[in-house]
Amino acid sequence: EVESHLHPRWQRSILKSLRAAGSAIFAGVEFQYLVSTHSPLVLASAEPWFDAERDAWFDIDLAGDLPRVHLQRRPYVPRGTAGQWLTSDAFDLATDRGSLEAEEAVSRARKILREPEPELDAVMSVHDCLRETLPELDPLWVRWNAFVERCGGAP
Repeated sequence: EVESHLHPRWQRSILKSLRAAGSAIFAGVEFQYLVSTHSPLVLASAEPWFDAERDAWFDIDLAGDLPRVHLQRRPYVPRGTAGQWLTSDAFDLATDRGSLEAEEAVSRARKILREPEPELDAVMSVHDCLRETLPELDPLWVRWNAFVERCGGAP
């Protein structure tokens, strides 16, 4: 895995550096890299130069009733941020939040946001969970606080 033991800043530049080194060492020669990664930063770093005619992204997952390793070529769709990669088919996370507790609280919030007329007690219960797990700067707060007020609560 190309990102192993690398600082996030270097994870963002490892593919570019490998490409530059290959071009410098093997000037005029076509070359190919096969890399593996578990880093959303590495996948995001390929966005500026990824060429679907020359490059490919393969995903390895367990699939089927009797799980077997399945190698699948996936379309490489630029996502813009490492967080967006975390919620893609590459990583299959429900949210890009760091903790499982925050992910669960956000999932509960999203569910109650879809309810036509949620009960205030349920809304405030989710609100308390969000307070315990999300930082003040989380972008969900703007929408959530307006929702709490609309339901008759105080954020």
